[in-house]
Amino acid sequence: MRRTAFSLAFMLGAMLLIAGTAFAVTRTCNGGECRGTDGMDTLYGSNMGETIYGLSGNDKIYGAGGADVLKGGYGMDFVKDGGGNNTIKGGLGRDVIRGGPGDETIRAGAVGQDNDLASDDVDCGGGTDTVYYTPGQDTIRNCEVLQPVR
Repeated sequence: MRRTAFSLAFMLGAMLLIAGTAFAVTRTCNGGECRGTDGMDTLYGSNMGETIYGLSGNDKIYGAGGADVLKGGYGMDFVKDGGGNNTIKGGLGRDVIRGGPGDETIRAGAVGQDNDLASDDVDCGGGTDTVYYTPGQDTIRNCEVLQPVR
């Protein structure tokens, strides 16, 4: 009986891996480059400058101090700056982007790939921020320099 239960559990696990089940991570990035998975990741920056990639999935990315590059990727991502002068890219999907006290450059959608199916919600916060957005589609607040993308 135990052997049968073990065999069934092993086969089920193998089938899930073969089917391409996405795993998620919660990770603190300490400088350099940090990547999520195709699952729903939660990624935290540090006081050093990082490049954080959410990849696919509905990710949560939290920047910290330092000059960061925060990229959501595919999916409905939440990206929040925690300080510093950063570049934030929502990517494809309906994203929520929150700037911080620094001077940000924000790309609400993937440049040249933003579409009518994915509207983004951007609040730039403090600082002097530049946001690239799709007019009539994205919701933009507290941003000083607006650059429409068509």
